[in-house]
Amino acid sequence: MARMILHPVGHELSDVVSDADAATNRAHIAGLDAALEAKLDAVHAGWGERAVERVHAKGKRTTWERVEALID
Repeated sequence: MARMILHPVGHELSDVVSDADAATNRAHIAGLDAALEAKLDAVHAGWGERAVERVHAKGKRTTWERVEALID
């Protein structure tokens, strides 16, 4: 297989924005990441424990349990 050498493109971050702006951007991204995690947790929670118990009572697995079995 051929080896491809990758060269950096663009400028260093410190050449483009100030340290204060970079810190502000990092804080903003951290907030967005936290909001995304909260939304993902809500999606993974599904309809709650009562719905999970109802699915298990039917002898079935929840969607996330099936996905985890496929990944494993």
